[in-house]
Amino acid sequence: STEGGMAAAAAAQAAREQGKKPLCPKGHQLKRYVVPDYGAGRTGTCDGCQRKVLTEEVVMDCRTCNWYLCNTCLPLETEDEMFDAIWRRYSEGKDRIGQDAIFRHTRETNPVDAPPSSWYTPTQYAEICSDLGTSPEEGISRQVLLAWYRRPGGGSIAKDFKTLFRSKGASAAAAKA
Repeated sequence: STEGGMAAAAAAQAAREQGKKPLCPKGHQLKRYVVPDYGAGRTGTCDGCQRKVLTEEVVMDCRTCNWYLCNTCLPLETEDEMFDAIWRRYSEGKDRIGQDAIFRHTRETNPVDAPPSSWYTPTQYAEICSDLGTSPEEGISRQVLLAWYRRPGGGSIAKDFKTLFRSKGASAAAAKA
């Protein structure tokens, strides 16, 4: 039933918020799953809200029970987890990112309206660093980038995460991560 599915979705979300692994109604751990192409005219359905899910959509799934929740019923990541994934993508294991990484971040998180190639200059990088309260020599730390995301007019962690890891073609790679 929809009511039972929504209760199970709420329980899975509550478990995640308590730092526990989300479970299906029978107690199996939910894992990331990329919805396959079920064939012409066939789709899967979220067991929480009954919404039809799309081919290649990433859901939290119990394969044993064939039970899953869409990203609306059970977001795949918390904001902290989303930021960690963004940071890892650009920091490459370092504790600061520099000009090349922040410019790549700008291009990849703005695929439709990225600045023109003439924007990507050392002078622009120095302006970015100044705006963030750091210097080009210091680079941009994890804390500085997180503070930018959290300030009024800064970026959107959820939007950038979706652009980077949930856009067409990225969903399968993200599910394997």
